[in-house]
Amino acid sequence: MNDARVAQQPSSASVARRSGRVFLAQVLFVGMLVAAVAGGLWTITRDQTRVAAAPGTLAGMPLQEVMTGEAALARMEGLHGKEVGLRDGWIASYEHGGVLWVGEAESEAVAERLTSRMTERIEDGNPMFRHLGIESIGRVAAHKVTDGSALHYYYQLGEKVVWITAPQESGHQFVEEAMAALSGS
Repeated sequence: MNDARVAQQPSSASVARRSGRVFLAQVLFVGMLVAAVAGGLWTITRDQTRVAAAPGTLAGMPLQEVMTGEAALARMEGLHGKEVGLRDGWIASYEHGGVLWVGEAESEAVAERLTSRMTERIEDGNPMFRHLGIESIGRVAAHKVTDGSALHYYYQLGEKVVWITAPQESGHQFVEEAMAALSGS
């Protein structure tokens, strides 16, 4: 007898299992790749939509920068020293110090509570701002505050909370144009 060993061939069932696992791994890999690309494209599209929502020019002052998403939320929360309850937002900065802060709350009710809370804190003696009352500008009734050097206006617009920092030059025109652009009128 010959002592040569006969190589065992894998059974067709084990080949099929291995092929099934390889196929499953490939499908999972492709699925994760597609999800990552789609997520990235969605984020880019969302951020470009917010940039497009920021008017390119207000009162002759060009848009200089738009901060969106997590960076904008972190900046808004940093000013308040805590999470304020916004799900999204953007900040648009203009020449001469004009700024639009637009935070998106979970609902109109949440936006209303945020606006009311800001008003209460400012009226209760906020060291940074002094409440000057409510001013009607176009169709918007906005809270008017000062920090001693600039005027600021804030109001609720549906699920959004809007804060406008008026620049020294063309302050009222800047505010009027911003409110009109944000409200779609």
